[in-house]
Amino acid sequence: MYFVILAGLVLGAFSYEAGGPHAEFAFMGLATAAMTLLPACLGAVFMLYCGVKTRRATGDTASLVLDRLAVSYSHTTRVIDAVALGAYALSLFTFGWSGVPEMLGVAAWELPSRAIVALPFLLSLVLSWIPLHYAQNHLRRTGPTLLQQLSFNMRQYVLTLVVPIGIILGLLDTLNLLPDSVSAAFKNGFVREGAFGVIVLTGYVLSPAVLVRLWKTRPLPACPLRDRLTALCDRIGVRFRDIRIWETPGLFFLNAAVMGVTGRMRYILVSRTLLDVMSAEQVEAVFAHELGHAKRRHMLYYLVLAADFILLATLFDTLTGGVSLWPPFVYAAVSVASFALYWGLGFGYVSRTFERDADLFGGEAVGSCDLFASALETIAHMNGVRPEARSWRHGSIRSRVLFLHAAASDSEVKKAFLARREFVETFLVSLALVSAVANAVLALLM
Repeated sequence: MYFVILAGLVLGAFSYEAGGPHAEFAFMGLATAAMTLLPACLGAVFMLYCGVKTRRATGDTASLVLDRLAVSYSHTTRVIDAVALGAYALSLFTFGWSGVPEMLGVAAWELPSRAIVALPFLLSLVLSWIPLHYAQNHLRRTGPTLLQQLSFNMRQYVLTLVVPIGIILGLLDTLNLLPDSVSAAFKNGFVREGAFGVIVLTGYVLSPAVLVRLWKTRPLPACPLRDRLTALCDRIGVRFRDIRIWETPGLFFLNAAVMGVTGRMRYILVSRTLLDVMSAEQVEAVFAHELGHAKRRHMLYYLVLAADFILLATLFDTLTGGVSLWPPFVYAAVSVASFALYWGLGFGYVSRTFERDADLFGGEAVGSCDLFASALETIAHMNGVRPEARSWRHGSIRSRVLFLHAAASDSEVKKAFLARREFVETFLVSLALVSAVANAVLALLM
């Protein structure tokens, strides 16, 4: 879901920069409203389909029908996400929604103009979640209420991306409020890009303090488990600000996470459900996996990965003339395709590499790859995930378990993987340095 939302926000940003067709406000509004409602309409059709199939399923066939509907639900959500992106693209490039900020006279301000452009896409996703929630209720006996589900999705997916971006855009808008003698300095490209880089970096470092509040977490109280997890941190050498319980009322949510690139701003989260259903040993194993992300500085390399994309995009714009020399739709299509390729393939590969690195670290930290593998399999089973099911960011549970056993029994497997991880890290840093130098050289020459 993060990728879908980020893709929509990037699509809106490219459309706004490129400029879209001009249309009458009434026609544009009605057409955009229709595109916004389309994903929810598809979700409503699937909801009705699920209701009919489950009512007709009786006796021995009921379990088989529910299993098939669960697979259909997974496929349908992906189709609806794709439709939401496609419908949003039509709103921007065919019906001219990206021109609304200019019509309303707020184009000079980053935050309100970008918010207006992104609104139809975000609204279409929220509306589609409503029928999908009721469709899922046909497939399970118990679950969260609609309000609980929407609250979780908004906090977990939408606000996690929108709030940091909004803060950055708001800070950029403050440049318009500075005295002319000060703001004149930011007209220089190097100064403005440097200021933007500082703002983004500051937001990335401080964002965990915001996210632990958005995600509804609270400190893990003093108890034997906290003492055990703290002792593990001390033994490994990972500093943290707090260990927190990730509250997800009404949802059966097994997960853990680490956030923060510095010890003073690092939070380690463990979901309430995970604490309730797993043994202390398994919780420690999952916790050790998250510590692996911190110890191996994966968060920092993800920041480098994002910087690489920005630097490469800037270099591409400089070499090709950017939006001023491209037809708007072509520019947006090339930009979105590049985004999908970079983040879909590049980020997926890097993420799966780092997840296996954290798996290996976690198994070694608790002294048993079998224990960590059992924790992975428990999470998959309790979440209803098939062990062989592929995951874009993590890889399948089965492949991860097989890798752990292979690395534990064959030192060459472990050595080859560590060489792969080091190559990924070196490549990310080298790409950032080379692209930064290339941008600087071109700026001086042009």
